[in-house]
Amino acid sequence: MTNDEKPQSSIILSTKLKMIARAKLDELALAAEEWKESVIDRLIPHSRPHFFKYVTYEGAISILSNIAIKWSSPLTFNDPFDMFIKPDIGFTKEKFKKYSEQRILGEINSQNPPSHHQELITKIRACSQNFTQGDLQSILKPRVDALTDQIFSIFAEYQNQWLEFAKNIRVLCLTEIHDNLLMWAHYAANHTGAVIKLKCLPDSDTAPTSGAIMVEYQGPFHLWPRRKN
Repeated sequence: MTNDEKPQSSIILSTKLKMIARAKLDELALAAEEWKESVIDRLIPHSRPHFFKYVTYEGAISILSNIAIKWSSPLTFNDPFDMFIKPDIGFTKEKFKKYSEQRILGEINSQNPPSHHQELITKIRACSQNFTQGDLQSILKPRVDALTDQIFSIFAEYQNQWLEFAKNIRVLCLTEIHDNLLMWAHYAANHTGAVIKLKCLPDSDTAPTSGAIMVEYQGPFHLWPRRKN
């Protein structure tokens, strides 16, 4: 390997690393957009005549006295699975570094025609013919490390933005069932509270019950809204 080949190869490998990172970030962004669209699609009119709200005795007095009802912050929900408070990228720095290195080395060492980025991968293979495996790993390591730090820095910024956004969200939790014993015990202070019946106003676009969205409980706790295959 000549001195001229090393800088050129390093640039090509760095470009490939950036493409891999950008593809992952684009995938996360697209998943977030699809999740938002799925929520908007569920904001459709319904035919339910009313909903119920389980409250404590003090809560019932407050609602009836003030003709107002409290909307809660998701950050104060007692069930951690009601909302992902702090999204997780789903893998550690070390896992991402290992994945990136293995994927790039696999593409360089493969005898099969490139399935994507054909021109770029062909150039990498041509430049790496005189490289030992150790040379390739030495070139990759500092660039994978730097790129990993950049990706996790970007995601940390997103996490902070999400938390700021979540602080401004308010949710009104209602139910269609007025005689559930577990909810009477949990939300109505061990059966000492009350259930408030809220009539739906089908002709109102601003009434909170008009745009009600049914909660969808899922088995596993998702680290991130996953894209559908």
